[in-house]
Amino acid sequence: LAGKTTEIFGITFGIHEVAFPLLALGLALRAPLWPLQGWFRLFILKAPTTVGIAALLAGYPVAITVFTRIGYALFPETMKGSLDLWVGMGIANIVFGALTLLQEKDLRGIMVSLSTFFAGISMLGIGT
Repeated sequence: LAGKTTEIFGITFGIHEVAFPLLALGLALRAPLWPLQGWFRLFILKAPTTVGIAALLAGYPVAITVFTRIGYALFPETMKGSLDLWVGMGIANIVFGALTLLQEKDLRGIMVSLSTFFAGISMLGIGT
C-alpha cells in the first residue's frame, strides 16, 4: 500500500498515511499499551475471574501478533520507518508496568501490571 493514493474532498493522501496510524491505534486500544491501558486495567479488576484471566492470556499477544503480521505485510516501509517509536513505546510500557507492579497488593493487579510489562517487551522486540 506504500504507493497507493486516494482523494477525499479534493485532498490527495497516501493510504498508508491513514491506514497505518489507525492500525496502530487499534493495537494500542486492544493491548495494554501505555498511555491507553487504563480501560484494560479497569476491565480486568472488575470482570469475573475467568473472563479477566482469558482477556489477559489471549488479549495482548493476539493484538501484537496480528499488528506485526499485518503491519509488515501491508506497510513494510512505514513499519521500518517507525521502529524508533515502537522501541520508545516498549520502554515506556516496561517502566510503567514495573512501577505499577511495585504498588500492587492483589493477584489481579499484579497480572495486569505484568501484562503491561510484557506488552512493552513485545513492543521492544518489534522495534529491534
